[in-house]
Amino acid sequence: MNMAAAKKSLRPFRLHRHLCHLRERYISDWTIFNHLIVASAVFVFFLTSCTN
Repeated sequence: MNMAAAKKSLRPFRLHRHLCHLRERYISDWTIFNHLIVASAVFVFFLTSCTN
């Protein structure tokens, strides 16, 4: 890997862009987490209701 490619891949000042999109990503992460919780609850409900 040459030095130009190494310098191009390093971006130490991306923090501003990271902080600007924090709210969008936070909402997205919680949406995915809530979907996982609901899917797990449905799975456990049907698993327990089918075994009885």
